Amino acid sequence: MVNIKDKLWLFAIIAGILGLVSIFTPAWGLGNSYAWLWNLFVNNGSPGFIDADEDIFALGIVSTLIIIIGTALLLLSGLLSKLRDKEILLLYIIGGAVMITGIIVYMGGTAGFYPTFWRYYTANVGAIFPYVGGALGIFAGVMGIMEKRG
Repeated sequence: MVNIKDKLWLFAIIAGILGLVSIFTPAWGLGNSYAWLWNLFVNNGSPGFIDADEDIFALGIVSTLIIIIGTALLLLSGLLSKLRDKEILLLYIIGGAVMITGIIVYMGGTAGFYPTFWRYYTANVGAIFPYVGGALGIFAGVMGIMEKRG
């Protein structure tokens, strides 16, 4: 039987990979139009960027940076844990919380600027994976702390 305590670093790396995937996949869409967190917009196969004067532009940049920070924390702490054979559990929790904070800022901000936004647009992988990755990072950290407490 596999001891989960020895594989917590793997949970952190998988959470970080989910964060990377979320950055490179669309966050929301409608029909043949899709947009990424970092403001790339594809409409019927024609790429472009969301205008800088739109409220959602700054929100997307800030949210992307927050998610990148959470992703980096999870990936680096997972790799260092594997290489050093010592879990960095607090960084797993912080990285997961930062990743979740980034997507909450984005989704909450878009709903604040455009109250009916999420009624019309569909959340895609780019908006869902930060929740999953963040939860996985927090899970790994909490499980490690619980395992140490006995």
